[in-house]
Amino acid sequence: MSIISRMNNSVLVTYLYLVLGLVGLAIFIGLTMNTFSFQSNATQVKGAVVEIVKVISSTNSDVTFYPKVEYFDQGHNKHLFVSNSGSSPSSYKVNDAVEVLYIPKQQGSERIKSFVTLWAPSLLLFIVGSSFVIYSFFNLKRLKRKQVVV
Repeated sequence: MSIISRMNNSVLVTYLYLVLGLVGLAIFIGLTMNTFSFQSNATQVKGAVVEIVKVISSTNSDVTFYPKVEYFDQGHNKHLFVSNSGSSPSSYKVNDAVEVLYIPKQQGSERIKSFVTLWAPSLLLFIVGSSFVIYSFFNLKRLKRKQVVV
């Protein structure tokens, strides 16, 4: 019997998947609430991409490009930040206009207003967490039915 078969037939592993899925869903809820709170408290201004920052992974030499954005706050003070969301190839070009969300007087709170920047982490946790939970429920049901038959 292969290791995968043993894992699929293990109630303990199935409960582990269930716990991991529930933890993922709990983090999803917290992250989603945090993003909603950020959006409701943030100020929106126009910004522009002034540079594309190239980051090379030290482990596998993959290249990721992050936009460096300039914006002016409501007090007309100039700010620069590098987005925490990068891609390969780059999703932005120098001089692209972007919407920036930031919380006044909170250094480092800036984010580009885009679906990926704001919602991709939550969506990923929801997909992975719910997949683990759904798999666990179906596998527990299958194992219970298998136990009754034997």
